Amino acid sequence: HETRAAILEDDQVAEIFIERERSRGVVGNVYKGRVSKVLPGMQSAFVDLGLERDGFLYVTDVVAAFEELERFETEEEDSGSASAANGSGNGAPAGPGSGQRRDRPSNHGGRRDSRSDRDREKGPEPKIEELLKEGQEIIVQVAKEPLGTKGARLTSHATMPGRFLVFMPTVDHVGVSRKIESREERSRLRGIVREFREQTGFAGGLIIRTAAAGRPKEDI
Repeated sequence: HETRAAILEDDQVAEIFIERERSRGVVGNVYKGRVSKVLPGMQSAFVDLGLERDGFLYVTDVVAAFEELERFETEEEDSGSASAANGSGNGAPAGPGSGQRRDRPSNHGGRRDSRSDRDREKGPEPKIEELLKEGQEIIVQVAKEPLGTKGARLTSHATMPGRFLVFMPTVDHVGVSRKIESREERSRLRGIVREFREQTGFAGGLIIRTAAAGRPKEDI
C-alpha cells in the first residue's frame, strides 16, 4: 500500500520519500495546462492543471534550460579546433516562442568565467509577459508538490529519467555524465546516441547517465 525510497550519502540517510496509493504525489508528472494569470510584477504565472490549485511558474523556469546541464560535458569537447577557438557551445531554444538561444562554454582552452560572461553575451532575459499570455496552453512538469495554500511549483523544461538516459524534450543537446571518466567510453556512448538520432530523426536532448558505462549498444 506504499512505496518507500531513501537516498544515502556516505552511507547515511539524507532523504526519504514515502508515497501511498491513497495520496499519490504529483512531482514529475507532466501536464498540458492553461495559463490562468500572468504576473509581470512577480515575473511568474499561474497555470491551471486541473488540480485543486493552480501551479506556479517562474520566468526562470521558462527560459533556463542549460543550468540543468552544468554538471555534464557536451558534444563540444569533441568538436573541431574552430569551435574550440571561438568557445562556441550547443544552443537550445530558451523558452516557448522566445526565439533566443543559449550557449554553453567549451571546455577547450580553459573554462570561461562562467555565469558573468554568459550573462553579458546573452543580453537581458525575456520577461514573463513576453513569453506567456493568459489562456495560452503550455506543457509543464511539476517540480515541487503543492504545500498548504500554495500550488505546485512548475517548470516548462521536462526531464524524463530512464535507467541509462535522461530525455529532455525541450533542448537539442547530448551530454554525458562526468562520472564516466574514460574518454574512449564517453566517445563510444556519444557515438551510439548520435547514430540513433541520425537514423531516426530523433528530436530532443539526451543525457547519458553513469549507469550506461560499459553497457552494450542494444541497452542504450
